[in-house]
Amino acid sequence: MSNTVSFFRRRFPRRSMTRAIGVLIGGEYSPCRGIEIGEGGLAFEAQKQLALDTEIVVSFYLPNGNFFSQRAAIKNCEKSAEGYSIGCSFSRLKVEQKREIRGYVAGRKN
Repeated sequence: MSNTVSFFRRRFPRRSMTRAIGVLIGGEYSPCRGIEIGEGGLAFEAQKQLALDTEIVVSFYLPNGNFFSQRAAIKNCEKSAEGYSIGCSFSRLKVEQKREIRGYVAGRKN
């Protein structure tokens, strides 16, 4: 059998969102830095390692948009130069929230 390269394809496109976000983990608030966002989730830098499937609440302002406070679950956590690079998936976004994130990712909002 030949060697094949496998790769991961995201369900939703993402866009850079480098700004301050808040993360609530088990009643403890941690300021973090956003990396990118998409309709399905958010990537951010944190100082602490987080276990996979940990339930969190992320709070942020979408650039030129509304404030979001959303439940999410940790799906990826890797060591990085700044601490840990963490990916989370949103639990239950409302249709209006999905639409606003989709608009930002598509470039209709800066």
